[in-house]
Amino acid sequence: MATGKIQKLDPLTREFAENHPDTCAAVTATAGQKLRYGTLVLFLLFLLIYRADLFVLLVCGGMMLLYAGAVLIRLTAAICSLSRRSMEQVSANEIANNDLPVYTILVPLYREPEVAGKIVKRVAALDYPQEKLDVKLLLESDDDLTFRELQRAELPPGFTVLRVPDAQPKTKPRACNFGLREAKGEFCVIYDAEDIPDPDQLRKAVAVFRRDSEKRLACVQAKLNYYNSRQNWLTGFFTVEYTAYFDLMLSGWQKFRIPLPLGGTSNHFRTAYLRELGGWDPFNVTEDCELGLRIYEKHWHTAVLDSTTLEEANSRLWNWMRQRSRWVKGFIQTHLAHYRNPPVTIRRLGLRGAAGGYMAVGGASLMMLTNLIYWPLTLFYLFLFFHGLCAGETAESLLAASPGRENLYRGVEICG
Repeated sequence: MATGKIQKLDPLTREFAENHPDTCAAVTATAGQKLRYGTLVLFLLFLLIYRADLFVLLVCGGMMLLYAGAVLIRLTAAICSLSRRSMEQVSANEIANNDLPVYTILVPLYREPEVAGKIVKRVAALDYPQEKLDVKLLLESDDDLTFRELQRAELPPGFTVLRVPDAQPKTKPRACNFGLREAKGEFCVIYDAEDIPDPDQLRKAVAVFRRDSEKRLACVQAKLNYYNSRQNWLTGFFTVEYTAYFDLMLSGWQKFRIPLPLGGTSNHFRTAYLRELGGWDPFNVTEDCELGLRIYEKHWHTAVLDSTTLEEANSRLWNWMRQRSRWVKGFIQTHLAHYRNPPVTIRRLGLRGAAGGYMAVGGASLMMLTNLIYWPLTLFYLFLFFHGLCAGETAESLLAASPGRENLYRGVEICG
């Protein structure tokens, strides 16, 4: 990022950009990356024009290898997660009240007056000594509606409303960095406004941290799921996806010792370690995923806690598309920021960490994008195939020994 632009940022954001010049998402792609990717695109265009058959072979072959690798990793992670020790299982009563530390809870809110009172009640109802809770309700300076709602509410002791100074970028991670600066707890967690965490989640997280005698554990990720799974078909699919990710994939990846893309909420941290990392990247829209890579780079660990936080799944298709687009954008941001120079990335993360991070972040976003191409092509091929059957062709002729472009042309000819 240009020096002049950095100087215009607020102090916390400027500090992060200056301390993490190689991985900050303020710069999406460097000149070197643009040159590499531009050269690759030109090469593929050249093949498409002059050797379309070779183009199809390289692109489809590469995607097949990527998919096969991703499926293999996910299948192996799912199998590993079936073991009893794939998640951290502790008793909520493992640590007495007197031994529990002060715990900071960051709750970023933005124009959510209708749920502000609910999250206050849910946090206050957690099974944790009230005098040891340090709750920061983070509001943007222009969010007067939510601020007035919290003023009307009777905030319990230990709850503080922090107005984040007006500056760019106006993002959740920037607000959380502001709250982190004021945090008093030994440990720190983020909850979103609609979250419903298990009442004993904080106690369990403390117990997991206390078991780590070497103090290499930087983060404990609780499982996420949805409380409105039966609202419609979309929330049902969302629930299946989250269950597979947090109950199977994440706990399996934990055993692989590769970077874990964290969830957007219910991440429990050692506050001192989080400050040493510089907090969250204010420019990254999936700041949680990016933070998982920096934790791994420090040779610290992330554990998955057998405790669940429920949140609300998007029930409308357009909102779901916007959210999914943001996730893909953030994963691409993270991939571009951390893989600017592959040899340097391998030195920072190690070969296993770099490969695992690529498959979990860059590979995942690439697959989601290519699905937009391959799914319609598959449907089109199936349409041509069944249209050919209805036109009197045999399956053998349609699935001939050369099932490439010739079959596609044959199907188009049949359709007229």
